[in-house]
Amino acid sequence: MRHLPLRRRRSEPYPLTKSPPGPTAAGFFVPPFPLASRWRSHTLTPVKVLVTAGPTREPIDPVRFLTNRSSGKMGYTLAGAFAHEGHSVLLISGPTSLDVPEGIDYIPVETAAEMHEAVSRHIGRMDIAVFAAAVADYTPADVQPQKIKKAGETLTLE
Repeated sequence: MRHLPLRRRRSEPYPLTKSPPGPTAAGFFVPPFPLASRWRSHTLTPVKVLVTAGPTREPIDPVRFLTNRSSGKMGYTLAGAFAHEGHSVLLISGPTSLDVPEGIDYIPVETAAEMHEAVSRHIGRMDIAVFAAAVADYTPADVQPQKIKKAGETLTLE
């Protein structure tokens, strides 16, 4: 797998794509189809691309979980763009309401540990990896086997 440096080396066959300047942060999101097509135009054959997307959910008990509001749209759009350009795409995604783009291999995951395990299992065979998932920042130390009964106004997790 290649990790692109911040500065392009002369021997580096793939272009770096910088966001155009804009009013927020470093700029606007680079459109996915031109991004994916740049990879296609600089390779003789399609490449294998791993994309992570969506949120992860960390269980507290069988009913509750910690998560974030990630929709997964960026990862799914990038996966679709790479597939559209003829690349072989593996999408590893947490729970979303999105349909998996056509022609993409898909591995659904729930937790950060499941995502880590799936990525670790497949990354060695990939040429490119795009990490667009919003992995949960916290994992409870103990998952309760039954629903936690309400016992006051607050709940403290470790």
